[in-house]
Amino acid sequence: MTGAGQVESCLECPVGYYCPDGSVEAIECPSGTYTDVTGSTECMGCPAGTYSSETGSAECTTCPSGTYCTEGSTEPEMCPAGTYSDVTGATDELSCLMCPMGHYCPESGATSATVCELGWYADIEGSTECYECPVGYYCADGLAPVMCAEGTYNDMTA
Repeated sequence: MTGAGQVESCLECPVGYYCPDGSVEAIECPSGTYTDVTGSTECMGCPAGTYSSETGSAECTTCPSGTYCTEGSTEPEMCPAGTYSDVTGATDELSCLMCPMGHYCPESGATSATVCELGWYADIEGSTECYECPVGYYCADGLAPVMCAEGTYNDMTA
């Protein structure tokens, strides 16, 4: 028989919590970390490509396209303007692809590159905007203005 207030065994620490030696209560894993097993003595950092914004996580969430997550992320980081990512689980900013010539990515977090409209161009990779084709040139492919040949003209802008 045990005395009042005595416990015959200790409780196992639940998933999303850790319990170091001598714990008097389970401690929530901080954001950016998780534990997916009971009885953990420490939390693990979310692997690159995932994140955990909540405390007490039993798992990490895969980063959505347009973003990347380094190890231990608490929130996804958006790919910067001029870049995009069309995959989930990107692990660093280098995973964000430069917008190709003839395309633009005006805002951070892009999941695809936008093609420049006819009469507009983007002649560098990583462009955040397209430029209007100047008079005396034509811009059929969106890559760069092409000067009108001798004997021809173009008095229109886009």
